[in-house]
Amino acid sequence: MKSHKGQSLFEVVVAVGVIALIMVGVVTLSTRSIRNSRFARDESLATKHAQELLEWLRNERDNSWSGLTSKIAAPNWGLWCLPDLSWTSSVAGVCNDPGYWVNIPGTFYKREIQMDLPSPERIDVTVWVYWWENELGQEDYHEVRSDTSFTKWQ
Repeated sequence: MKSHKGQSLFEVVVAVGVIALIMVGVVTLSTRSIRNSRFARDESLATKHAQELLEWLRNERDNSWSGLTSKIAAPNWGLWCLPDLSWTSSVAGVCNDPGYWVNIPGTFYKREIQMDLPSPERIDVTVWVYWWENELGQEDYHEVRSDTSFTKWQ
């Protein structure tokens, strides 16, 4: 009777296949985890840029109600692209036009506001912060939106 030592070729192939499946699963989970972590970071920064803009607008309201309401007039009717927190560096109009894609300096975010004047005592404001992701040749467009109202309180 022969003594069998070692592994058969079939057992080796099965073991390599199982190890390969486990490795593919680990790599897939790691990749997805990194992508989700990056998205959460980007979304958090976009929210921060939206909050900064809202706080700046509150300050603008406090300094001059009439100055802020004057930004809600023709030709842009209250639509602005704001790369910096100043009116001088802002672009009036639709930010999605190719000529108006103006990023926040040092970032890949774009910030846009729409202001409406439903009454002489209230301004409704919507802030959008947009960004693009290009993951493995697939482009994804994301946005954070924040809505608020300012009242003339002075």
